[in-house]
Amino acid sequence: MASQLRVPGGFRRDFIIQKHTKFGYDINPPNILTRNFLEFLSIYGHFAGEDLEDEDFLACDIDDYKTSDEESGLLSSAASISSGDQLPRPHIKHKDKPKGTASTIKAFFLLLKGFVGTGVLFLPKAFYNGGLLMSIGLLLGFAILSYWCYLILVQTKVKIGVSSFGDIGLTIYGKPMKVLILMSIVLSQIGFVAAYIVFTAENIHAFLINVLHVKISIATIVCAEALILMPMSLIRNITKLSLAALLANIFILSGILTIVYFASEDLISWGVSPSIQYFNEDNWSLFIGVAIFAFEGIGLIIPVQESMKYPEQYPKVLLAVILVCSALFIGVGTLGYTTYGDDVQTVVILNLPQDSIAVNSIQFFYALAIMLSVPLQLLPAVRIMETRLFKRRESEIRSNY
Repeated sequence: MASQLRVPGGFRRDFIIQKHTKFGYDINPPNILTRNFLEFLSIYGHFAGEDLEDEDFLACDIDDYKTSDEESGLLSSAASISSGDQLPRPHIKHKDKPKGTASTIKAFFLLLKGFVGTGVLFLPKAFYNGGLLMSIGLLLGFAILSYWCYLILVQTKVKIGVSSFGDIGLTIYGKPMKVLILMSIVLSQIGFVAAYIVFTAENIHAFLINVLHVKISIATIVCAEALILMPMSLIRNITKLSLAALLANIFILSGILTIVYFASEDLISWGVSPSIQYFNEDNWSLFIGVAIFAFEGIGLIIPVQESMKYPEQYPKVLLAVILVCSALFIGVGTLGYTTYGDDVQTVVILNLPQDSIAVNSIQFFYALAIMLSVPLQLLPAVRIMETRLFKRRESEIRSNY
């Protein structure tokens, strides 16, 4: 990148790195875990098709050294331009994007990472609000609706040739639609972060009472979280958030396994709760928000499709992810609700044995990991607001150069 070369010693540093890689003795080659997670961060850096990464802190530029050197052409698209290909529309910002390299299996797991989050832990309480049969039916309906909408989104992206959600709206309906889409992305991400903050506060509150026997109000914990998250939200180097995001993924999996184990054990010991309702006519509408929150991976639909080596297989990958997520969500929701009935808590971990070391550990570390991953979830909203608020100032600075 030009920003990496223009610093003092940049050309010399770039030359040395390229020679190290070219002759096969790279000092710190990325291992398979590092590379896969950097790829996930790079995809998240293009959330909703927007270019959210700071050009000085690209998450996944390690492949650039393997595909280019001093002998590579500086203008890769010169041939296509000279051949008379149609140029992009003037009001849409296009970038030359390399061909995707992700296999079908890798795309499946990348997309699954984006869909499976903390929403699964709210589902048992949501099943109580909706009723057992009503919740299963609505969840399946939302799964079908989500797949249909995601498929149309990808087809539209391919048809008009732009990747950003905002640019798709701009091309089809004009600038008001682009503004509306970007506002929706900002509000949805802030809403997800708000749910994460409440989830974290409730788990830390339970941990402090059960383990340390310290009683602190949830409001106080939320304020403490805000003090921690405000400086972390200023981070623009997305790779600095990789460890926290990786921990969040590990503890999400650990939390799901812990819930399934203890809830199954309680179900075998106590049997099905007698307070089960098949349709809750008073609170069924509350289930809708949680069901939509569970399918929270829409922002990664286009970035994952563009990362694939064989994008024509994407509909099958997307269908597989939706089926796996639906089975997981319905399974966890049904298990938690049929086990605890009316006594199910907002976060089902609070229903598990609070004197268990495993449960207490999951409560603390899961909450900690989620809190540390909040800046990654907040990054799309912050970057979109920044680029719109400071766009004029940025253009003035570049014109001066």
